Amino acid sequence: MTSYAELTHENPSRLKRFSHKSRFHRYCKFIGEASAGRTQLKLLDYGAGDGYLFAEIARRQIGSYELWAYEPVESQYLQLTETVSKLDLEVNLIQELEEFYCFDVIICAEVLEHFTAIEAVNHLTMIKNALSPNGKLLISVPIETGFSGFFKNIFRMLIGQAHSGTGFRDIFRSLFSKPKFRGNTGYIPSHVGFCHKNIEYLLIDSGFSIEKKYFSPFPIFGEFLNSQVYFSCTLRK
Repeated sequence: MTSYAELTHENPSRLKRFSHKSRFHRYCKFIGEASAGRTQLKLLDYGAGDGYLFAEIARRQIGSYELWAYEPVESQYLQLTETVSKLDLEVNLIQELEEFYCFDVIICAEVLEHFTAIEAVNHLTMIKNALSPNGKLLISVPIETGFSGFFKNIFRMLIGQAHSGTGFRDIFRSLFSKPKFRGNTGYIPSHVGFCHKNIEYLLIDSGFSIEKKYFSPFPIFGEFLNSQVYFSCTLRK
């Protein structure tokens, strides 16, 4: 079974490694800026995967935080446990998010694209309930439509890393942002058919204010030829 690291920040493709490491740079920058002038903050990585974010926090020596990781998927949780055990950091690992938890900063990185809109709303509700009144949230999802999605799918096919359900028809549908049925429920491993614009609407409908929207790895190009989009949010007053 391919590990999360091999799919992302340790991918054999130099271009994919660059793209994923760029997004972890963005997360760490957000975390550092959120802690400016403040101490004893609680940080949650919602859907922590293999815990690579904490490895980056340790490497960059970002302080001022009590660190928490929420990862309900057992296979990912095992990878998370292994990563954290090798770090000189204290990270609280949880597989259930209790109602009394409250965090000053929440990172939800490349999670919501793996769920239907209804389930994405459920996750956003959990995040909303866990975010402190003056807390900050950073959501990131991949861009899988338009020119970015078109070129990403072509590139994946060329290097033998096409996502499940990818056909030439799907690739051209992604170019024109045409919807694709992605299932009724459960975890969706493929990015094919995902539209990041829907997340923006769901954030607003779920009671968040989007303070800033930006892209990576080349912010100047916006949605064109970028891999990820980020939504920096607070709770709507």
